[in-house]
Amino acid sequence: MRTPILRPASLCCLVVLLALLSTGCNFSNRSAATTPTQNSTQSFLTAVARVTQYFEQTVSAGEGSPTEGPTGTPTATPGLGTSSATPGTATAVSTAVSTVVPTSATPVCDRATPGDPIDVTIPDGTDMLPGQAFVKTWRLVNSGTCTWTSAYAVVWVSGDKLGDQNAVALTGNVGPGQSVDISVPMTAPVQTGSYQSNWQLRNAGGDLFGIGAGGQSVFWVRIDVVSPTGTPTATATATLAATAAPSATPTPVVHSNGTVTLALNDAIDLDSLQVNGGGTDLSYALDGDGNHLLTPAGGAVLGVYGASKPGLANCQATSMGGAALAVESVGVGTFLCYRTGESRLGYFQVSSLDPDTGAVVLIIVTWANP
Repeated sequence: MRTPILRPASLCCLVVLLALLSTGCNFSNRSAATTPTQNSTQSFLTAVARVTQYFEQTVSAGEGSPTEGPTGTPTATPGLGTSSATPGTATAVSTAVSTVVPTSATPVCDRATPGDPIDVTIPDGTDMLPGQAFVKTWRLVNSGTCTWTSAYAVVWVSGDKLGDQNAVALTGNVGPGQSVDISVPMTAPVQTGSYQSNWQLRNAGGDLFGIGAGGQSVFWVRIDVVSPTGTPTATATATLAATAAPSATPTPVVHSNGTVTLALNDAIDLDSLQVNGGGTDLSYALDGDGNHLLTPAGGAVLGVYGASKPGLANCQATSMGGAALAVESVGVGTFLCYRTGESRLGYFQVSSLDPDTGAVVLIIVTWANP
């Protein structure tokens, strides 16, 4: 059992009490006692000395501060007030708090961060003509702990809807820490003005996620639709006629064109349109997730153009690469531009996909080299 700790105020009260008792006793016995052993002053000093000695012994024994208990909480003095706390309670609470370790943040499965750059094509504020088709490509980094598969997709969530595509599936796996370029074919509105279309990613369970500190921010495409250049005035027309008339853009020469049906595991030479012949510019196969992949081969490259038929200049400006594209993500009716292994530009439209046999029909046009 711990020795009670006396506060200075309590000590003073006790000393005064002892002094009064001592004095009182001396007053009552003054007439009777003929030879007192101690006078009142000696009794008072003796009492003070004993109390002081007790107080010093208590402090030197490590029982705590005379004003605070072991944990900084004032300790009640017996007889000078009551307290609901029992000895040792404050110490137990202090120990429990000091040993609490903050719980680390739970790893996030699905999270994206912007790539470098995030806008691979169509930077913010790009001018577009009314109804112009374009392909928006974002570069995103998988900053979560789960692998993105072809069951994941980029989806439109708010803002202006630019074109008919609401969702485009990823064409392959993207592991944690890896980046991916995601392309979506779009079409500018016919009315002039500024437009912004907001997008996020969707996982296999249908949950949306994006970028930013909380992983819920959207990424977007922002364009300005502008009017075509106005008709020159009569004076300007006369001046141009007097100098030199602009030459008309020559019509590109078609090297080969036709409609071709590809069965699974077929390959085609886009220069000659021969299927399973000598050269191969495009192969067609099924991946492990059931996606029908169109894969460039033999040095050819491929890129999504959009919902309208492209011209030679359009395909020259289209971003193309050697990555495989899934028919499911591209969508039936979409036009894709390509450059063959012999450096000829062209395009094909995904006309149809047979869900039973997997056969795909392509309408193909390859231009001759200038």
